[in-house]
Amino acid sequence: MRAKEFLLEYRRDVTARTFGSKLANVARKDRTIPQGFRSRDVSDEEIASAVLGMLEDADPTPNKQYTPWLAKMYVNGDSIYPIEDIRSTAVEFLTKFHKLKSRNKIPSPRNDIMRYEDLGDFYSVVDEYPDPDAKELTDKGQAKEVYDDANIRVIEPEDQTAACYYGQGTRWCTAATKGANYFDEYSAAAPLFIVLPKKPAYPGEKYQLWFDYSIGDDRITSDDDYLEAYHFYGEDYVVDYEELGQFMNEKDQPVGLKAIAKRFGPSFSGMLHAIEQQNPKLDYAIKKNLEDAGIK
Repeated sequence: MRAKEFLLEYRRDVTARTFGSKLANVARKDRTIPQGFRSRDVSDEEIASAVLGMLEDADPTPNKQYTPWLAKMYVNGDSIYPIEDIRSTAVEFLTKFHKLKSRNKIPSPRNDIMRYEDLGDFYSVVDEYPDPDAKELTDKGQAKEVYDDANIRVIEPEDQTAACYYGQGTRWCTAATKGANYFDEYSAAAPLFIVLPKKPAYPGEKYQLWFDYSIGDDRITSDDDYLEAYHFYGEDYVVDYEELGQFMNEKDQPVGLKAIAKRFGPSFSGMLHAIEQQNPKLDYAIKKNLEDAGIK
């Protein structure tokens, strides 16, 4: 036991020396890390140590053999792959990769984790191999149908089980079953909407929409809220901490609202109308996100 602890401590020490300041720099831009923790009052050493702990938690191996690689991916990604995605989606793929590697189901050189320079490329390779222990989810949980027409069906998951069921086959952190699942965190702020095309352009096509508008920890629901935050915090703070929604495809890649509108045409307008009718508190967030996308 002591040998393992020494090995882990040694690896942590080496990884901290190699990536410490870089981890801190990326973490300060990572909005999935609590705002207070990214404060200038927190030293680089403190934030790097905390992030390293999160990466260790995301490593499914007992001796944390993938943690240095995860640190490299986090630094290389420079906020493209935030810590919440590493703690959820990366765990899913690393667990599958380690299983395939242990069972000699993935050939050399693909079984060498250090050959991968980008998380997206790693995910794409692992996706090529079936998970020998995979089971299709059958429990639909609690969800409601928000919109339905000839082109799309829109589902609002109301619990984590539904988020995982309707999100299976995606890389969304809200659909994770092995790593950390962030459904509760997102849904506490604003509902999630899953768009299921009835005539997919390619296998597995799905979208998840999350209409948010906030400044720091404050949700903004009106122009008065915005002006109050602007005058209280100041322009620099608003610029740094203003956050809009997230609109992702099944690979958890950002897709602009304008592209989604073009993809679904009149169905997009119908969907938005239904969402606003059923969720009037989202009116302002939807308005700000449409403005940001250049949609009138």
